[in-house]
Amino acid sequence: MSSLTSVFAWIDHSEAERRRMLEAIEMFRDRGTRDELGLSTVRDGFADLMFPGTGSLQTRARYFMFVPWMYRLLEEQRVSSAEVSRKARQFEVKLINALAESEDRSGIIGIQKRAALQRLPSSIYWSGLKRLGIRQFSGAQDEYHKSLDGWCRANRRAVKNDDGEVEGRPGRNWHDVPPMPEGFPERAELRVTEPEAEYLRRRVLTEAPASLFAFIIDRVNAESDFQFVWDHPLSGTLPPDLAKQVLHARNFAEAMHGAPILYNLMLANMEPRRENLLPGLEQVFEHWRGDVQTRRADLLKWDRQELWEILRVSGARITPLTRDFVEAWVDLLLDAPDPRSLLHSERAQELILKRERRLKGNLARLHNQAARERWNGNSGLSRLEYRWATARAILNDMMNAGGA
Repeated sequence: MSSLTSVFAWIDHSEAERRRMLEAIEMFRDRGTRDELGLSTVRDGFADLMFPGTGSLQTRARYFMFVPWMYRLLEEQRVSSAEVSRKARQFEVKLINALAESEDRSGIIGIQKRAALQRLPSSIYWSGLKRLGIRQFSGAQDEYHKSLDGWCRANRRAVKNDDGEVEGRPGRNWHDVPPMPEGFPERAELRVTEPEAEYLRRRVLTEAPASLFAFIIDRVNAESDFQFVWDHPLSGTLPPDLAKQVLHARNFAEAMHGAPILYNLMLANMEPRRENLLPGLEQVFEHWRGDVQTRRADLLKWDRQELWEILRVSGARITPLTRDFVEAWVDLLLDAPDPRSLLHSERAQELILKRERRLKGNLARLHNQAARERWNGNSGLSRLEYRWATARAILNDMMNAGGA
């Protein structure tokens, strides 16, 4: 077991918390998305609220079909609990290889590592399948595997009554997804069919009717490539509750983006100095400065109490320390006539320094030169988009359903 995995092995998480932990571990490999200053609870709170069923590691819509198709086949074959994990892995590797031979290879999970892949698509989509009502088994994936022996025994014992109705059959593990194509998984592709797209649309509208995802999915009629959901034309037509969510998410993303930029600049200026990184980081800072200056009037009117209330009602667990950090940073930003002054603000730098120390202890880079020496630059510089990129990919797949 790797050292990173072993650190977490003892923790007993709920399914949602376990999914977030695994995604966080995976994102450590992408330096642009690292959560260096502990903003992930706010990020995930808004993402779950606006785009339920999505996950940051998801890529394409048809995986919502692939996983239940696979497991229903394994159930029909009465694969035992002892064998199902191994059989499922073999199945998913076969699926990767089949997709790699198709014309559309964009977003194939595991195309590089193939059989060596650690996080399989079924694991990545497991939580989203439950949120959209496609998976009807309530537990974690390993619990589902353990349950199959008992589920199969109960199915074998099922009998029909005098009316010909089956009695004693256990509950279904999977919703009635559209039928799998002939030759699956040996012949597979990522393009969804029109019935599959309509099925996913109905799942979102049924399971999360009040969400931003449902609003867009019910009205969108063309592909989009907008980087942020607040740039989408439909954002101008949102009902009040959804408009508030988007406004707060945008304000948070734009205001807080300066904190990780300053963090990177502080690191680059400390020993060992990274002179080569400074011009690029300064350019990123100037771009952020222009954005917040343009929206300064909106940020000055920002009702942050409403922000925290929306997140509380959604079930997001925001710690007092995280809230205090956010409030302190936003106050510094809005009190400054020009955000450029934050580059030389002792209060701003002390805020960043203390925040990292609280999160990482002795491993905090701003306190530990050995940790800085292992730093490769660009930590957490991607602006928050709350899984809009995932939702957009799913929407675009649905727009292209059945196309050539």
